[in-house]
Amino acid sequence: MGKFRKRKIITVILLILITIVAMTQVRGYMTWRNMDTFQRFAISVGGSVDDKKVLGSVVKIESKDKTLQYEAAEGNLSTDDIFCIASTTKMFTATIIFQLVDEGLMQLTDTLDMYLTQDELEGLHYYNGHNYAQSITIEQLISQTTGLPDHYLEEVDNKSIFEEIVEEDRTYEFEDFLQRVKMLEPHFVNGTEGKAYYADINFDILGLIAERLTKKGLEALYHERIFDPLRLENTSLATVNSQFAPIYLNEEIFEVALAKSSMGASGGLISNVNDLMIFLRGFMEGELFSSSHIDRGDWNEIQFDYHQYRNGLMRFELTGVWSLFGSYELIGHSGSTGGFAFYSPEKEVYIVGTTNQATDPSIQYRLMNQLIGSIGD
Repeated sequence: MGKFRKRKIITVILLILITIVAMTQVRGYMTWRNMDTFQRFAISVGGSVDDKKVLGSVVKIESKDKTLQYEAAEGNLSTDDIFCIASTTKMFTATIIFQLVDEGLMQLTDTLDMYLTQDELEGLHYYNGHNYAQSITIEQLISQTTGLPDHYLEEVDNKSIFEEIVEEDRTYEFEDFLQRVKMLEPHFVNGTEGKAYYADINFDILGLIAERLTKKGLEALYHERIFDPLRLENTSLATVNSQFAPIYLNEEIFEVALAKSSMGASGGLISNVNDLMIFLRGFMEGELFSSSHIDRGDWNEIQFDYHQYRNGLMRFELTGVWSLFGSYELIGHSGSTGGFAFYSPEKEVYIVGTTNQATDPSIQYRLMNQLIGSIGD
């Protein structure tokens, strides 16, 4: 058989395969188009559980006017389960700070030398031989524009806190976090225009400031200012004895009870989808503080792909070739253990939930995009 004939046969086979794939996709798309929104939701939530990376997921969706409401769980989770919301805690901490500003107890321009001791400030933000720590402002902390490093993921002596926890769950004190930050290099001078770097220490410091200013513990502040006014009955600051759905990492249970009890203002809350939805709406709709705080300032890119940050909020939107498959602007917050709480301005929809895993942080975003893309058309 000649080379030309072989190429022709191969080309024909490839064309047949491409045609079959295209027809399958078209049939799948037409089937999808003929489904109603809730059927699409069910397929997306069910498909999120693969019994490998994701063993359970739970979501709650509400349109802004509440004409659309949906709640579902798959795998080893139920809709009532309490789960770790991790860094979505930062929205709760931002709420307390905004309230203190509204009450005139602090200003966003306040600097760290007003709240931290000289020992705490010493060595905190050395950049090019100069210590900028004392000039860091509340606004820079809450918008991730301090330039401080991230003690959770950046390595000290070739190991990050995340890697330490994977090896063995343990507790930490604020002083442990502060010391690790001092052993790392800042990324830029605080307040550098257009610069942001996501670091848990920014919110750990905000929590400490709120406690010192009010002379109340963080748990009491959350209850007094958020949980009780919104009647959140299933939300609390994690302790070493807290019960919440087991988190998975690479198909194994990720033991984090001790570490989560240490995360406090940057990632220590546990909740369920009902409470999280009530809080998200309260945050976005001005129930808890002046809504002017949300829109103040500019969004700045952080180190995670497709993420920007401002005022205790993430903004996520796929760009480039990835957006060809559908992309929606999401404003809210996610956590490293699969939790999420976002608002879609385009669809005017709130979405909260978790994929309850620390293996792949992109999974919850794919799920959210699928669910929001299921609405309408």
